[in-house]
Amino acid sequence: MNIPYIVGMGVAYTAALGLLVRRLRLPGRGYLPEKILCSLCFVAVAAVCATLGSRPEAFWHLLPALLCCVAGDVMLALYNHLRRPRLFLAGLGAFLAGHALFVWGLCRLQPMGWPRCWGRLVWRCCPLCRACRPGGCAPG
Repeated sequence: MNIPYIVGMGVAYTAALGLLVRRLRLPGRGYLPEKILCSLCFVAVAAVCATLGSRPEAFWHLLPALLCCVAGDVMLALYNHLRRPRLFLAGLGAFLAGHALFVWGLCRLQPMGWPRCWGRLVWRCCPLCRACRPGGCAPG
């Protein structure tokens, strides 16, 4: 049952390795299609891992973040080709959105008790939080 997925992952990894070898042998040619293909292979590998893992719903929680990162990769690849600053900023914005969506997606996978645990951890580990609790700040 898992054999097709494992073979598919082997093909994706082999394709990515082939693109890397091609990139090293022929620099400057085919960068944009290779970058797009590598980004899509990353999403495909994530889908296969989610399918084979114990929490397949995780993929659907993280898919928006993965797609934002693919869009960021494409925009940065276009920037490398065309050297337009707006493409660079758009790529950075897409990656920022992707990382924010990763946090959102991972938080959706956690039980609802996590904010209290996180708050306690920050409170105990951060000296600034301990020093600036209400009534505890030293005058400036």
